[in-house]
Amino acid sequence: MAYSPQPTAYGGLPENQRISQNSADQYLFNWNAVWTAGLVNDYRIQFNKYSNYYKPTPEAVAQGYPSTSIRQSNIRFGIDDNSPQSTLLGRLEMHDNMAQQKGRHGLKYGASFERDRARGSWQYRYPASMTLYSPAEARAAGIPIPAAFRTREDLLQLPLRSFQFGVGNPEQPPFHPERSRINHRVRFYFGDNWKLRPNLTINLALSYSFEDNLVNADLPKPSSLSKILNGAVAPTRRDFNNLAPRFGFAWTPGKGTKTSIRGGYGIYYDTLLLNVRLVERTYLAPYGVGYAGLNQSYVPNPLNPRQTLDVLLQGPTPIRGADLVRLLPSIRGPLEQQFSKSQSNEDLSVTNLDAFHSGAAILDPSLTTPYSMHYTLGVQRELPHGILLSADGEFKQSVHEIFSADYNKFRRVAAPSIPITARPDSTRWPSTRRAPRRATRRCWCGPRSGTRAATSSSLPTRWRRLWA
Repeated sequence: MAYSPQPTAYGGLPENQRISQNSADQYLFNWNAVWTAGLVNDYRIQFNKYSNYYKPTPEAVAQGYPSTSIRQSNIRFGIDDNSPQSTLLGRLEMHDNMAQQKGRHGLKYGASFERDRARGSWQYRYPASMTLYSPAEARAAGIPIPAAFRTREDLLQLPLRSFQFGVGNPEQPPFHPERSRINHRVRFYFGDNWKLRPNLTINLALSYSFEDNLVNADLPKPSSLSKILNGAVAPTRRDFNNLAPRFGFAWTPGKGTKTSIRGGYGIYYDTLLLNVRLVERTYLAPYGVGYAGLNQSYVPNPLNPRQTLDVLLQGPTPIRGADLVRLLPSIRGPLEQQFSKSQSNEDLSVTNLDAFHSGAAILDPSLTTPYSMHYTLGVQRELPHGILLSADGEFKQSVHEIFSADYNKFRRVAAPSIPITARPDSTRWPSTRRAPRRATRRCWCGPRSGTRAATSSSLPTRWRRLWA
């Protein structure tokens, strides 16, 4: 178990850190059996448990200031905005492998089963995080500020530029956690190492793998994403066709045994991190379910109720950081009550993404499990005096690489930006006066591919005798 403060890499004041507490346990059992002279069984079962907790420092909690940064500087103070959070993972793995020799065939076959259970909490932007204009920007705008900054209270006299805050239930995963916290991974394989001729060996293998809860297959995409997803608003599909063939050979041409040529090809599948779908699950859940990050665009301007505080982004105003600290309880209170009442909401016609007009880590409906294709070819020659000369080449092509993209930027629909969807019921939204603006729709997709090529050569010496 590890328990230590986790310092930040920027100019944060001492309290703007988090305490990290980690523990890991693992249990393993292995059983080998020789059934016959040509049949061996290897069975393994293991369980590991991992827990991680992030907590704000007691000094930051006692001071009570939100996480605060200042433009044109590296100063940051207040409660760390990425804590408290926790990650609790449990994994059970079972593998059963058989090796059998039948004449010229060396058979290998088996199966594996894995059960992952993930849960935790993530209370980010709590109670808030804010950015203040720099002293130079405030003076240029004619805003009076202290002549010198000796305390945190002096810094909070700077004009407020933006802020974010989180509300709701931070427990993960959100919305029907009983069906979304467990993922099963199964794999079957069969291989044959076939000595076709005395100078030629061929290796053939095929495996199949499948994961039943890697994506949110129970949650459709909101209709507001129909245009940028080309009408594909069905839940992200489960990928059933993860077949992985492999082929290899080793050949010694001619009657001599001094030269050997070997090569191979194989497909290897990757997976997704479990926490990727947890972020999407919050946005696709019914409005008010889970934990949501909001910003100044949901809060009316106290100096002009017809506007939201998005006006802060236009330049310094008389609204200061200290004003946000004072007003934060009245901003958070009604929303916390509203989200508390909405945790049992089952109506998917209005989702959190619809309500907040933004989303991140949305999984593309056609997302495909990433995999890579490997090609190898090599030659080895035995030279006089026990010297071996080897030359090998490798080529790798990855397919369906996972990456994040803003679909509003890359899939515009007859306009520079996609307009905000009208609110079906203004009484259900955090702010009825939010100014329309371009919404961010960051999605995880997998159409990208990449290649990698490498060559290597070696000239090791194989001594047949230690000394003459």
